[in-house]
Amino acid sequence: MESPVDPIQSKGIGEHIDSAHSRASAKFTEDIGSPEVDSAASDVNHAQRLAAQWADGTAEERRLKRKLDWRILPCTWILYLLGNLDRSNIGNAETGGLAREFDLTSEQYSVIVLVFFTSYLIFEVPANMVLMRARPSVFLPGLGVIWGTFAALMGATQTWSQLAGLRFLMGVAEAGFAPGCAFYLSCWYRKYELATRYSFLYTSVPIAGAVSGLLAGLITQYMDGSAGLAGWRWLFILEGVASAIAAVVIFLLMPDFPSNSQRFLSQGDSLLACNRLAADGIALAQGAGDEATPTGRHSR
Repeated sequence: MESPVDPIQSKGIGEHIDSAHSRASAKFTEDIGSPEVDSAASDVNHAQRLAAQWADGTAEERRLKRKLDWRILPCTWILYLLGNLDRSNIGNAETGGLAREFDLTSEQYSVIVLVFFTSYLIFEVPANMVLMRARPSVFLPGLGVIWGTFAALMGATQTWSQLAGLRFLMGVAEAGFAPGCAFYLSCWYRKYELATRYSFLYTSVPIAGAVSGLLAGLITQYMDGSAGLAGWRWLFILEGVASAIAAVVIFLLMPDFPSNSQRFLSQGDSLLACNRLAADGIALAQGAGDEATPTGRHSR
């Protein structure tokens, strides 16, 4: 037989439950009214207003895209090309005298080739974590200087294990470059514009394959014996130094983000570039205030 519930105790339980509900409701209301939530809601509302008011294809936007294409795409394309040359020149060096001088076996050559892709795969994720916190104009050219240095040092190796070690380090340096380029382009172009820019960027891969053999043949033939070095050593040195020098020049030319590239963009162009991304839902304008842009819209 069930014991009857004390009405006084039942009332106390009900009051306790009501009190808990009241505290939870107050906490929910307090969270909703917090500055962080208010700011996020304001950002979302602002982006929705931009998307509703945005006009595609204005003369100012077309002019800005041409400006971006002539500055950003060549910088990334050249580094991508040189990176592919540096990673693939091991095959040209092998046929240009490396295998004979080091008395390489097929297993040793396979290890030299494999270690690059091993480190590339291992360090690609950590590199992605770094690139989100670094300036693109420092991060991407900096990687070019590092892998170019390692590529040039391969011309000074005396054993196949030294060569394999430098190939491993070069894979570490190149691991962050491809995802870094993808992230960097997404910071400047709208979603529907990215496919064309990625396609242009990846044309550097077949072009690197087409010219690498020609360059290797010329270098190994005409530089063989210069300064007492074999032609395959000059192949590593010249292509590595070229990557490092090009990366330094690109550091001086490459802008960072739309909101902090005053040496490249005017204030109006910077606001327009930020608005393009905000209207597309990619990002908001990284610190700009409510000001009019050349299109007559508003930026955050």
